[in-house]
Amino acid sequence: VTSAMANLRRVAVGFALLACAVLPAAAADKGARRPAISGGAPRRAKRAAVPSPVVHAVAKSQDGGPTLADYSYAEVEPLGADSVEVEVHACVLNAGDVQQLRGDWGTCLLPLIPGREAVGVVTKVGKAVKGIAPGDRVGVILGTGMDSEDVENGSDRNRLDFATTGAAAHRIRVVSRWAFPLPLGIPTQHAAGALSSGGAIWQQLKKARLGKGSKVGIIGGGTAAGLAEQITAALGLETHKVVGDAAAAAQHTAAGDGDAELDRAEPEVLCAVDEDDLRLHAGSFDALLCVSACDALNLTPILRMLKRGGLVLLAAAHTPTVSLSPRLMHERALTLVGGGAPSKPDML
Repeated sequence: VTSAMANLRRVAVGFALLACAVLPAAAADKGARRPAISGGAPRRAKRAAVPSPVVHAVAKSQDGGPTLADYSYAEVEPLGADSVEVEVHACVLNAGDVQQLRGDWGTCLLPLIPGREAVGVVTKVGKAVKGIAPGDRVGVILGTGMDSEDVENGSDRNRLDFATTGAAAHRIRVVSRWAFPLPLGIPTQHAAGALSSGGAIWQQLKKARLGKGSKVGIIGGGTAAGLAEQITAALGLETHKVVGDAAAAAQHTAAGDGDAELDRAEPEVLCAVDEDDLRLHAGSFDALLCVSACDALNLTPILRMLKRGGLVLLAAAHTPTVSLSPRLMHERALTLVGGGAPSKPDML
């Protein structure tokens, strides 16, 4: 056994010496036959698949009524340095969007993709963008898309020369100053409907600097009125719904009938032409907050509800025509405040 083990050790040592002698020579011979620089076409590194530049949306393509159809276009230009690209998860069409689709706002470039507000997730950011990163959930506000648009109304919708962009698309690009990070506690579908209207209401009430307990009349109905009620309540303001005629008062009352719990939550509806309501509330309101989208709004009879020096806030009013008495405005030293999109600090 001892002799066999010794023989195995000698064989192993022999193989090791052979490897030390032969392998370097083989490597040198292979290197001599193989050129330092390979000929032929260069090999390209594999790249990740590039997302499709096609954006799918709905749009109005012809003059006439607010008829929408499927529409798509390609984003061929690189993302702007100050812009973000957002995958849309929810958008909203409000009364203003319907008016624009009907042509009430005047002419704009067709096809027209409607929608001025949306909520989604950021997929790309420009190289100059700060405070927003891919994966963030944001709300975005777009402008009106009209030629006379003020850049303070929202992100530009006229950046393409063949269509007016909008939120009713699966992907949009906006300037980063009009993209607002959203708290996790706000559901996407709720946030989508609260951006422009809710933000405008908050902005005007904040600038009005009304003290707690101040009396505010809400003019209008629908979702915007509901937002106004919640915001005024959160600010500690006394809130009433105010209408200008008996028919509107009856309509509000009928809308609340049938649900006792809802009726208790609804603010009291006051009529500006009702003698009892006038006797109890005339000259007692600090502000009137207009969120109406009716075809024509007559504020003249309602102005008598305001205190001297009171405010008329057109925060989220989409009504095409507003009538009021200059004489009453002058006698009571009232101030009319126009609407507008909220700023980023207001939203945050």
